[in-house]
Amino acid sequence: MSKPITTGVEISTLPFESRLQLVTEAVEARIKQTPTTNPFEMRARLWVRWINANILDVQAGVLS
Repeated sequence: MSKPITTGVEISTLPFESRLQLVTEAVEARIKQTPTTNPFEMRARLWVRWINANILDVQAGVLS
């Protein structure tokens, strides 16, 4: 799960709605290909990581 959610596309040049659609598709694809007992937890974790990295610009592991 350490690889970026979206690859191969310069995501920063796309409109926000398009970026959300790409990430939604990538998150759902990861959930389908990864065996998990709680897909809701995995979906939430992936979204939080993406939001922190791309919207909030929060460094990983740093709590205020």
